[in-house]
Amino acid sequence: MRFLRAVWDALTVFGALSMQGYGVVDPPVEGPPAGHPERVTPEVPLSRLERELAAELAVWGSRGSGW
Repeated sequence: MRFLRAVWDALTVFGALSMQGYGVVDPPVEGPPAGHPERVTPEVPLSRLERELAAELAVWGSRGSGW
């Protein structure tokens, strides 16, 4: 039983480190650089699907981080 507890603790630590990214904080991303093919331009309106996806992402973002 001790062995299983040690394995469980090790897996828990490994999972926590994997989920936290080892404490590295990534700089905020503003989007693709200029000239990138996926760059959104203000003169091109979003499609219906893109607007729905943006609304869904806004809802998820308002819930905070985590799952």
